[in-house]
Amino acid sequence: MNAHLRLLFIFFLLVLMGVLIGCDWKGTKIGGARPVNLYVGSTDKNLYAFEVESGKFLWKYPTGGEIYAQPLATNDTVYVAATDGALYAISSDGKLYWKTQLVPADKAPQYKGLRTFTTPLLVVGTIFVPSAYQGTIYAVDMFSGKLTNSYSLGADTQAYHLLTLGNDKKTIFDNAEGIGISAFEYLGQPKWSKQRYVYGPLYQFRDGKLAGFAGSQEIFFDLTTGDISGYGTDFHHNVISIAEERINNATYYTDSSGRVTKESGTGSWAVFPYGFDPLKTGSFVVSLNSNADLGLFLASQNGHVARLDEKDGHIIWDHQYPEEFRQLPLVARINQNTSSEFRVIVISKTGHLYSFDGNGNLLKNDNTSISGEVYQAPVAEIP
Repeated sequence: MNAHLRLLFIFFLLVLMGVLIGCDWKGTKIGGARPVNLYVGSTDKNLYAFEVESGKFLWKYPTGGEIYAQPLATNDTVYVAATDGALYAISSDGKLYWKTQLVPADKAPQYKGLRTFTTPLLVVGTIFVPSAYQGTIYAVDMFSGKLTNSYSLGADTQAYHLLTLGNDKKTIFDNAEGIGISAFEYLGQPKWSKQRYVYGPLYQFRDGKLAGFAGSQEIFFDLTTGDISGYGTDFHHNVISIAEERINNATYYTDSSGRVTKESGTGSWAVFPYGFDPLKTGSFVVSLNSNADLGLFLASQNGHVARLDEKDGHIIWDHQYPEEFRQLPLVARINQNTSSEFRVIVISKTGHLYSFDGNGNLLKNDNTSISGEVYQAPVAEIP
């Protein structure tokens, strides 16, 4: 073999070795730095995809119904339920993997709007989809789209919100309109079901308790029986949203007075970022990763987007727009490696997208891509 052929052979061998160890010919980890997508549904029946880093519009996929439920996203697939009664699995480049009809097509029209479906939950390869059709929770295989199980809570009920607690991936807790709260073992027979008035979704309290709110009063429930096991804080105003911060073991709340409250074992505070302003503060979210806290952010119904200091609640940066933000801000890393750079993205009710960096600099303002109304927060892929 002459010198030229030997060099060519060595080059191809190095390229092959790079592929085998997961790198491309430039030495970049394959799949490790792919830009992250975000997804949002609209009342115009389309699912929209944008790039997190740039805010660039990527594609839209037309479903058979309006989209009110927040999508569920993994690292290569997004799942979305529409008012046509179907669940769709769509690839990260906008191609349909499968479509499964859950609510019978002739029944779906009577459950229009937010009552058709609420946000799906992924548990060990199974997607659980809560619906208003006879209070049914559907279990769907995430790969094939096959309906594997379902359970009805009864007529005139709404399967509202699902969650699992900690490492317990077998128990699914549901807050159902008209029936209270229930626990299921992978959608077998209910472990228990209780008539409990709970305002808004259930959540995991910082010590692992199952918690919810009856208006302004925080209530804790026994995980094995569903009985009330204690009471937390009474905020004297209806609590609008809750966010759990695992790293510093804190819980953040917003209530209808415009107050933001932090409670933790190491220190608490309460602030009115914009003064006493009932029903205007909207909602906020704490976004975390396995290494560090990305921050505390809020979006308000009177057009504010802000970052608060987690230590004392003071405003770090704040912008206001002639918009109504009714959804949580999305806080997401810009790619699928360990980069610390992230974006704060909010989408108004009318579909206008705003993207900021962590310092509050406006990077993107897109008011043309989404044509319908948006009722749920966008969701980013899981790296």
